[in-house]
Amino acid sequence: MNPTMPKVLVGCPTYDGMDYCLERYVKAVKNLSYPNYDVLLIDNSKDDKYAEKIKKLGLKVVHISRDLEPKKLIAKARNVLRQRAIEGNYDFLLSLEQDVIPPRTIIERMLRHGKKIVSGIYFKHFTIKLKIATKEIVKKQIRPILYLPIPNHEDKMHFCTAKDVEGDKLLQARMAGLGAIIIHKDVLNKIEFRVPEDLSTYDDACFADDVIKNNLHIYADTSIKCKHLILNKNDNTSK
Repeated sequence: MNPTMPKVLVGCPTYDGMDYCLERYVKAVKNLSYPNYDVLLIDNSKDDKYAEKIKKLGLKVVHISRDLEPKKLIAKARNVLRQRAIEGNYDFLLSLEQDVIPPRTIIERMLRHGKKIVSGIYFKHFTIKLKIATKEIVKKQIRPILYLPIPNHEDKMHFCTAKDVEGDKLLQARMAGLGAIIIHKDVLNKIEFRVPEDLSTYDDACFADDVIKNNLHIYADTSIKCKHLILNKNDNTSK
């Protein structure tokens, strides 16, 4: 490790249903080019068998009890990771979901902007309703998990298309998924991960709302394209 560079903790919540991509994730995080990082997974499987498998592949893991509704359980796991980052004196937490395969240079490329929250780009299948003339058409599209602010409309967001994230840009975002996002310790000290009591949305939406409440900003680097393995489980490339 290089102690002169910011110290980064890489990790995410996981469970045994993610076993299909475990080996590819392990290979990816072990081969990151940044010289000062550690990896920690928070496993919430019903028993510790999956945690033992993760350990055998060379990653650190904490197993927690599966005692909550899934959305709350994910937030609980993220907060265990958050607390480990704070207590371990890490400068940043890179929340990197197990089915997201990043480029090797993801950390240094995120840090180069000097921002406290920077997301990479990864895609997901969405069902979109389009209105053409008098007809409403429902179709599936692959879009990035990224929303941009609409000026003078604080209650609205622009749901990004693939075209919006073409090229190499740094965009100010309204919301980004927590699948590939680096978060500074100052933000971690102010914001805990959570979901609403009515479970109407996910922890990434709540995190984005809390960022705004704390007068902070999320940015997205469109040059950092990650592979999301739910799209194509055979595709292990990224750039």
